[in-house]
Amino acid sequence: MYKSRILLLSIPLYGFGDFIYTVKLLKYLNEWYPDILFEIGTNEFQKYKKLIKDASLIKIKTKYSVDYIVLDKNGKYKSYDSVFIMPYTQNETKIYKTVIKKLFKTNYIFDFNAYNSGYKRDINPGIGKGFDGVFFSDPEPISKRKSNLIKDKYNLDKFVIVWAAANYDSTNNWVKCIDGFISNIVQKKYTSKFKSVQVMVPSEYYNLRKGYFQGIELLDLYPIEFQDMQVLIKESLPEILTTGDQSIVDVVNCCNKTKYIYYQIVPWRRSFAKRFYELPHLRNSNTSCNSFHKIHISDKFKRDNDFRIKGKIKIDKIISSIYISS
Repeated sequence: MYKSRILLLSIPLYGFGDFIYTVKLLKYLNEWYPDILFEIGTNEFQKYKKLIKDASLIKIKTKYSVDYIVLDKNGKYKSYDSVFIMPYTQNETKIYKTVIKKLFKTNYIFDFNAYNSGYKRDINPGIGKGFDGVFFSDPEPISKRKSNLIKDKYNLDKFVIVWAAANYDSTNNWVKCIDGFISNIVQKKYTSKFKSVQVMVPSEYYNLRKGYFQGIELLDLYPIEFQDMQVLIKESLPEILTTGDQSIVDVVNCCNKTKYIYYQIVPWRRSFAKRFYELPHLRNSNTSCNSFHKIHISDKFKRDNDFRIKGKIKIDKIISSIYISS
């Protein structure tokens, strides 16, 4: 019997970063508070089903309002002891919380920020002073047999991962970014070594560039279940292009010493990138998508910026306040 029920409300916007953020936080919460039932409420039900198999998922009704996706006030849901709002880009959180209070019949609403956001919310993940750390995890040992099974599942052999954002601006900088990575890094290094190199890319890029590069087979495989993705990161060729914040944290967490990380800075993650490059734990830290310098991050960086240490203190206080008030 669960002591209480808490909803993680996730209305994702760009890419898969918001999905992975919620999946990783859910894993933390289930480990830290086994007597609480945590459920994910989302308008992207099918995508979450592909990413995580054992989570309780609730379908949330939404509609578009100007440039944003907002909650449909006519939705009917069961009550929760609390609602945790997953990263939300709008600054109008007071209005948003008012709607949530009515829909889910709770007064205990807490909002979680995107990494290194300029807005201050209840929980503020990010790197550096004044932030609550990022979502690192302990990589699980993976047998060679399991690795091969997962590679076979996606028909992968010699492959590179492009885990980048797509279709986020009208000038197509995202296309130029991925073009540059494939032509300047992947083609130059591998087409003379292998008959063909596979490159996992976003669907939008695949549709634009299928058959464009000689000796390169583009693959449209996303979304991929989170645990499978961790294996593929480890098994891929050393070069990897990431974007935003969640993907680079996952790569650092898994394979910092074996991967050459190339970083695509997107407009809505500039604050994270700026703070990231200011830290003293980086070498060759002037990396951007088109300069192609490699990022290496020290173990000290991970210790100093672990949400499981810094963020858990705040989460404990929130959970205690819910229990005391209920």
